[in-house]
Amino acid sequence: LLAGLKADDQVELLGVDLKVNQVTSKFTGPQSEEIQAAISELRKQVPLGSTDMAAALKAAVAELSKTDKGQRTIVYIGDGISTANLLDKETMAATLAELRDARASVSSFAVGPRLDVNLLAGLANQSGGNITIQQAEGDNLRNAQLAGKDLVSAVRGRVLWPTAVNLPGTLGQVYPAVTPPLRADRDTILIGSTKEALPKLLNLEIDAAS
Repeated sequence: LLAGLKADDQVELLGVDLKVNQVTSKFTGPQSEEIQAAISELRKQVPLGSTDMAAALKAAVAELSKTDKGQRTIVYIGDGISTANLLDKETMAATLAELRDARASVSSFAVGPRLDVNLLAGLANQSGGNITIQQAEGDNLRNAQLAGKDLVSAVRGRVLWPTAVNLPGTLGQVYPAVTPPLRADRDTILIGSTKEALPKLLNLEIDAAS
């Protein structure tokens, strides 16, 4: 992933379990000495603790909020199992609201012996991110390389944030209630029910990071 980013991109590395460990002290270049040292430090940590995904995303949003406006992306690598703080309906809604306010998408590489793909896919769908899942078999290095390429594409993909949506009234209740961000490399789906013909056009106002 880091090798596929541009030299002027800015990254920060956080380790996540019960608490959030800020491995880098600030944003830095993806090929900088600081990030290489941070990766070496991260490798010394044994990943055996439970994870608090809500705390991790809140910490990431706080760091991104310190940056100038632009496309902001959180990349999560792990199993997505938040045993330290289960994301119930209320917690999930509050977390997604924070991501939308910060214009921060969440993309993931789901990897581990057990995966909560539903959570990671939900975060990606509702925040304008994407998800790639480890292959069941094959060479681990190739698996990681393919995932890295997928994550670079997710980071590079343009995210369009709806600010006003004019849905046809004939649909009644539409799910999800908040229209998710749009991406060109995957579908965005809204579900409703009607016996009438839908209009050919849908009017949206969007905010796109430069």
